[in-house]
Amino acid sequence: MYKFHFNSEIQRWSWLPTPTRTDYVTVSVTFPKDGLAQFKLDVPSGTTSITLDAKYDGKDSVQATKTITETKSKTNNFIQLLLLTNQLQAGSLATFKMSSTVPNQVIDYQIWSRGSMVVSGSVTVNSQSSFSVQMLPIMAPSARIVAYYVTSGSNPELVADSLNFNVEGAFDKNQVQVSYSKSKAAPGESVDVEVTAASGSLVGLLAVDQSVLLLAGGNDITQDDVLSELRSYDTTTQSTSYPQFRFFWYPYSVSGTDTSSILSNSGLVALTNTLVYKHVDPIIRPPIWNMAMARGGFGGVRPGIAVPEMAIASVADSIGPVAPAPNSASSSLLRKWLYERFFQKVGCGQT
Repeated sequence: MYKFHFNSEIQRWSWLPTPTRTDYVTVSVTFPKDGLAQFKLDVPSGTTSITLDAKYDGKDSVQATKTITETKSKTNNFIQLLLLTNQLQAGSLATFKMSSTVPNQVIDYQIWSRGSMVVSGSVTVNSQSSFSVQMLPIMAPSARIVAYYVTSGSNPELVADSLNFNVEGAFDKNQVQVSYSKSKAAPGESVDVEVTAASGSLVGLLAVDQSVLLLAGGNDITQDDVLSELRSYDTTTQSTSYPQFRFFWYPYSVSGTDTSSILSNSGLVALTNTLVYKHVDPIIRPPIWNMAMARGGFGGVRPGIAVPEMAIASVADSIGPVAPAPNSASSSLLRKWLYERFFQKVGCGQT
């Protein structure tokens, strides 16, 4: 069972905390044999974040939570990458789906793995388009595709999206096989060892008495150790502590709420004279601040601040008559009077 929380902001006075309205939607899903369920969900307009609570009530109760936040763009243009192919294997084709808010847009893409770019290309997207890329052994065990384009106009903006995915077959390019001339041998007998690998390979052999393994283990070089080493070459730090489940091939988006954070979390830097948007929440001051500045409080008039006359009048009426301009000796008393009188009036009780 999936329970969704849709959080949307409700616009109020800009100087008060912005409240949110939460809508709840519950979806029950029956899983197929592969353990992967897909379903569609209509997201209400104005939604700023979605929280997914997944819960399975079986013999062993399992619960997980994931939150998705709204992506920001200065020009309100976006692209989205999706992977349509399951169980990626080196040598096979991976099909990606790309969506764009701008039709007939040429979008460039790059695939990175082990800290290097291994594939690049471009595709023309008409709202939604699909394209395929052949998976290479160098893309295993994990890779990342980054798509981007620059908007047209006098103020161009870089629009980007990124997607991580796993590829099996890190050892397909060089299959190493070992065989022995005898399955059993007595002490002093010779045993021929035959190693098969790609030409020019450096192969290491280690022979250990089985009785030694009874004393201590865990010192052998395993495939998991090699895969962890290959993941460490990535342009970003990835956790390698996750369980190696059979279905862990499922792709996952690079976190980020704007182009700047998406590229940064992908381990990339954009050298461009276009806008690489980085969203910053504006700092909004309460009306009492602007009123005091506009009317000569706090040390004089502050030029450049526009305050609605109705807002000044309503606040001024609630405070009472404004005292004449004080001299320098009483300026501190006026600041204290304005704050205490105003906050007592509105019931805040603090400054």
